[in-house]
Amino acid sequence: AVVSTQSGHYGRGGTILGITTLVGALVAQVPQIIAIIKSKNVDGLSFNGFSIEIFSLTIQVLYFVVQEYDLLAYSDISILLVQDYVIVILMLLYGKEALGAREYGNIIGYLVAVASVVVGTVTKDMIVMVMVSDFQTLSFLQEFKVFIEM
Repeated sequence: AVVSTQSGHYGRGGTILGITTLVGALVAQVPQIIAIIKSKNVDGLSFNGFSIEIFSLTIQVLYFVVQEYDLLAYSDISILLVQDYVIVILMLLYGKEALGAREYGNIIGYLVAVASVVVGTVTKDMIVMVMVSDFQTLSFLQEFKVFIEM
């Protein structure tokens, strides 16, 4: 939903697209959240999958913040991140199985990473480097997939 530049100039189409994407993000996981609350059942949801998504979305939000993008450029990602937090909390409340070492590792790792950003151990340059390396890794994997399919 990157419809903005760092300088904050949008075209009318970019603004409309940004708002449309934002509205879509607002309701993306709401039906799932409501279904979990009504049924008190989280069977079939992957705690580790949501953990990975939360890590990814957090890195993206941090990147947009440190690069000083306008809020509209990443508000949809922020909203999805909040919805993921809600789902993970519901998984902790309604999950039938106890968390294992892997899940606790995900939680502790995330909290340490966020605390490192808050206290300044992780710099703006580090966040940019992580985001750029993620893009390079995704690009490599896409090229590798095309090569494998040949």
